[in-house]
Amino acid sequence: MDSDDRKAAARARSLWEEAGKPSSGPGAYADRALALAQLKTYAGKAQDILASASKIIAPMQSNNGHMIYRARFGLFAEQEAREVCNRLTQRGQTCFAAVQTR
Repeated sequence: MDSDDRKAAARARSLWEEAGKPSSGPGAYADRALALAQLKTYAGKAQDILASASKIIAPMQSNNGHMIYRARFGLFAEQEAREVCNRLTQRGQTCFAAVQTR
């Protein structure tokens, strides 16, 4: 994990731990650029739903030792995260609400 990845991971952990709020997102990707591109594409299709959401890319090491980049929108109260996902799912987009744990 390079310095930028460590800083991004620390920032993401800080946001989640500080707020204790769920995020929702389109998935995890093999590189940061792809994760960011997916966030932008996803947000573009749902500007009315995600306009105020932060775009979060959280690097993490997978179980097999590879670095992956989780693409998330957040931070939401639990019910709000569920509602956002329900609205996105109704439009045919994939979504899940997740709480970051330590």
